[in-house]
Parts: sequence; structure tokens; C-alpha cells
Amino acid sequence: MLLSKDCSLDLVSSSLTNLSNYYKPHTLIMLKLHQLALEKSLNQENWVASLTHCRAIVEIYSVIYLQRNWPLTGLQLLMLAKLEKLLFKLSDAKLHIIKAIEILRLSHGKTATIVRTAEEMHQEIELELFTNNFPERKLY
Repeated sequence: MLLSKDCSLDLVSSSLTNLSNYYKPHTLIMLKLHQLALEKSLNQENWVASLTHCRAIVEIYSVIYLQRNWPLTGLQLLMLAKLEKLLFKLSDAKLHIIKAIEILRLSHGKTATIVRTAEEMHQEIELELFTNNFPERKLY
């Protein structure tokens, strides 16, 4: 690994920036750096940075795992949907949770706990989207 696990998020981010001049975006080194940056940003509760790195990981997974239904892709899509829900990007969260559920049903089985958790989150996102489309009306 290029960096130790106890380095700062700023160091990981600057390494990503610097190495992007030398490596293609979908290489294993860039994946490992995004994973480390995601871990650091989650620990710091920096949700915007977490979302950025999580999206990058999903994109890399889609390139390196040629099969569409790879289990790690499903798990990463679930995390991406959680972050988008947290940041009120509900339309994006809906698209990603649907993809995550599809993959996780194949990889983990329809009755797995993680699948049920993802399905519950899908229902929550749908409810939030529905309530946001119909704001409360004043009664006179």
C-alpha cells in the first residue's frame, strides 16, 4: 500500500490528485486510494467527500468487474444509496438502491438480512420522494 492506514484524509486526497497524472482512473492503485479516502471521510463524518469517493469506487468496480452482478458492486451501491439518502439526493439514491437490491438478491439470496435492509431503505426513499412531491397544505 502506498499510504499507511493512519495517514490523514488530506494526504490521501492529495495523493489521489497527484497520482491521477500518472495512472488511469480505473487502476488498482486508484481503487485502493479511493477506498482509503472513503474510510477516512466516513470516520470524519465528511459525507460529501464520502459520496465522491464512493461514486469513484462504484465506477471503478463497473470497469474491473466485467460481470454486472458482482457482489462487491452491490454492496458499494448500497453504501452509495445510503450516502445519497443522507445528503437528500433522493432521485440518485432511488436509482442506486434499486440496482443494489437487484445485485444483492442474486449474490446473497432474496431472504438475506442485507437484502431486507436494502428493501426497507428503498421504501423509505420512495416515501421521502412522495412526501417531497406533495408538500403539506395549509388548512383554513
